[in-house]
Amino acid sequence: MEYDPNESVVQSIVADGQARLSDWLAVTAGFSQRRLTSTLDIAPRMDNYVVAAATLRSASNRIGGSYSFNYDLGRETLLTSRIMGYYNVQCCGFAVEYQTYNFPQGTTAFPVAQDRRFNFSFTLSGLGTFSNFFGAMGGSGLQ
Repeated sequence: MEYDPNESVVQSIVADGQARLSDWLAVTAGFSQRRLTSTLDIAPRMDNYVVAAATLRSASNRIGGSYSFNYDLGRETLLTSRIMGYYNVQCCGFAVEYQTYNFPQGTTAFPVAQDRRFNFSFTLSGLGTFSNFFGAMGGSGLQ
């Protein structure tokens, strides 16, 4: 929870939970609410989001993957969607990821409606991880 003492209002709240359904499946779900206030005498806006994720992996963690999404309840829009899979062996590994980001529409701030990305990475034991140059697999977010 984030409280603004100057405005005497709760700015944001977040609640989430995780469950391990089996040795190979884990799920996470959550809800967040954010109150945007403005010093420009514009009416405050309330944003409500649902986030969920599921992760599958073998007992040895050799093969696995995950799916996650973020849904905006107020705008009834799927904001982000991400699916990722990987395969690891003793000396190396490979991962692929596909993600989409839907930008808010109705404003001129975003000239495109959706950003789609396909990312890949290789891991070589003792050397490190190599991926495409645009921040794939846990990069800096939106580019």
